[in-house]
Amino acid sequence: MKLYLFLLCFACIRLNAAEITIVTEVFPDFQYIDENNQLAGRSVDKVRNALANTDIKYTMLAHSWAVSYNAVLRDTNTCIFSIVRLPKREDKFSWVAELESFDSAIYALKSRNIRLKTLNDAKKYKTAVLRDNFSHHYLLERGFSEAKNLLIIDNLDKIGGQCIELYPDKPIYDIPAIPECTGEELTNNLIKQIKPFKTNFHLNDRVDEVKKDKNNWIIKTSKGKEFKSPNIIIAGGVGSFEPRKFLVKECEKFEGNEILYSIKDKTIFKDKVISIFGGGDSALDWAIELSTSSKVQLIHRRDEFRGTQSSVNKVKELEKEGKNEILTQYQLNSIEGKNKIENISIKHDDGSIKKIETNYVLGFFGLIMKLGPIVNWGLNLDKKRIPVNTENFETNQKGIFAIGDICNYPGKLKLILSGFHEGALAARGCFKYARPDEKLRFEFTTTSKSVQSRLGVKKND
Repeated sequence: MKLYLFLLCFACIRLNAAEITIVTEVFPDFQYIDENNQLAGRSVDKVRNALANTDIKYTMLAHSWAVSYNAVLRDTNTCIFSIVRLPKREDKFSWVAELESFDSAIYALKSRNIRLKTLNDAKKYKTAVLRDNFSHHYLLERGFSEAKNLLIIDNLDKIGGQCIELYPDKPIYDIPAIPECTGEELTNNLIKQIKPFKTNFHLNDRVDEVKKDKNNWIIKTSKGKEFKSPNIIIAGGVGSFEPRKFLVKECEKFEGNEILYSIKDKTIFKDKVISIFGGGDSALDWAIELSTSSKVQLIHRRDEFRGTQSSVNKVKELEKEGKNEILTQYQLNSIEGKNKIENISIKHDDGSIKKIETNYVLGFFGLIMKLGPIVNWGLNLDKKRIPVNTENFETNQKGIFAIGDICNYPGKLKLILSGFHEGALAARGCFKYARPDEKLRFEFTTTSKSVQSRLGVKKND
């Protein structure tokens, strides 16, 4: 398939803006991070040249495709380049200029001996695509089914945990000697710092099973890999997240269609009636956002909202203008409809029932933390966190350590700073199991020649 990449597509930008943010993805040779940790590539050069003779001030950033794509949809004064022009995207963006063209192909392992004469032949197999990438949309338009033919990859194939997944652009202020950095900058610098140790990473994989075998732990992953080690360090953050859902049984039938707990494409709500449940910032922000093109009903079980006061003031102001309706002390009671939602009923604290016509129901009740397979590893758990011995951050299982947000002890502070301290003590604790016959020699990086040699430090004569 022939694909065309476009320059500076934007969804919501003020043309008189003092400064814009330009986002892209790492996509060699068009754009990539060079040896100096700078964004480079022929597409990058074209964008910079196009802006060179203008008065526009800009910041150019490279993220994963998902982060960049969502940022341009969400953030004012943000542009994106290296994006394929597709019918479903046509009305979402202002398209400036064609940037590049290239051919795309479907690849399979040689050992599988797969031969495709036509695109339809690929429907016999599962094809992996990035969510909302051009390949995802292209194949959907040609009759590929997400359930049967496509393997949708939503998780990023990179390290960095919460810093890179949840807030790559969020400023961090609690790292010593670094007054301010983003989650992405911190992650990139840490990767650079450990590079001399040639660490192996197994990405897009998960530890499913842990079993004791004499002095070692046998570790099995979701991809069928198996490792043997005397030590395990769990740095699982706060686990995986799932949205809190409505408790009404009928909701299951419509979840993913008319009942949603997150929004990927706000254009589907245009000129529709939307019922938003929740009292936090997410519910308030979307009530404000969707009021411009939809009829919004904001429903909350309490009179008081938990979100920021400015957002609360805004939704109340919009209600006075007739752009939304606020219903408090109500909860979802029932849903009516066969193939689509026709109406819902909500129940007041006084027991009265109110029927509402609606097209979509959105629930924003926060997230539930889930530990996944960790709960089956024989660890003592305290409210989904793992208690540890603060001498070495060992759990109740010898050779298994826990650090970061997932561990718990008296006085625990959920700070990135704390994680570094916990990791250092856990590493020291690992030594006695990994090398029981050796004495640990504690050395300072400032003076130890052997440590400096491993780090690649070169001294001037």
